[in-house]
Amino acid sequence: EVGPRWRTPLEHERLMVLPDDWTRWGIDEKGRTIEMSDAARYHMTGNGVVAPIAEHIALNILEAVAGENPGSEILRSANEYE
Repeated sequence: EVGPRWRTPLEHERLMVLPDDWTRWGIDEKGRTIEMSDAARYHMTGNGVVAPIAEHIALNILEAVAGENPGSEILRSANEYE
């Protein structure tokens, strides 16, 4: 019986909405371009934030602060307690 397979670094990049091979190349301490290990690539994508989701959250916060979002009522009522 075969278990689930590991996702490739490329698949991790795509899940994070990064361009293909975004984490493939790095620069060493001497300034040379080097190919990153799969472990390093998994680490980089695992510690990342999905950019479109972060953008969506940030825009909703900005709209709420500007009073353009119905959820901003929550912020206004929370400010009354300060």
